[in-house]
Amino acid sequence: MLANGPRRDADGVQRAALAPGSLSASSDDMSTWPRLLITGGAGRLGRALSAAAAARGVPARALSRQALDVTEPAQLEAVFSAVRPDIVINAAARTAVDQCESEPGLTFAVNAAGAAATARAAHAIGAQCIHISTDYVFGDEGAEPHREEDPPAPVNVYGASKAEAEALVLAAPGEAMVVRISLAIRAARRS
Repeated sequence: MLANGPRRDADGVQRAALAPGSLSASSDDMSTWPRLLITGGAGRLGRALSAAAAARGVPARALSRQALDVTEPAQLEAVFSAVRPDIVINAAARTAVDQCESEPGLTFAVNAAGAAATARAAHAIGAQCIHISTDYVFGDEGAEPHREEDPPAPVNVYGASKAEAEALVLAAPGEAMVVRISLAIRAARRS
């Protein structure tokens, strides 16, 4: 879905679309690499994504909630128009399950409505959107791995908000994809 070829941005520079294997340390011509914008850049996942991009020399800008609030569509549009990313990775989310249960309105505002607004704002500037989701959309601890076509069946507010986000992002105009992860990202520690 994300391998639709190069495009020219407003300043006339040709940018490559993300294609399998395109982000490798062996690619020397960074002028054609996609520019990434990472929402939720101060969170654990956002920091890990930013570090991975930096380690590969991929141009990326990770923005914290203070710099970019995904619940504010006008702010998303203004920032995306100014930064002009080729790809937006939405890592912004409320993930503390207990807090999600006690504040469902805020959880759905960030995790679901914010994800949809991010996808729409990405589409408005011609960027592709990668939304990060979770296996919590399934809610069970089954012995078998889930397949992407398995129907969501969340058992808590966090899982329900992420399931709704997936549906909203995929229904939004433009190119978008959902990536479900099942492990918490932990920074490597040196001993």
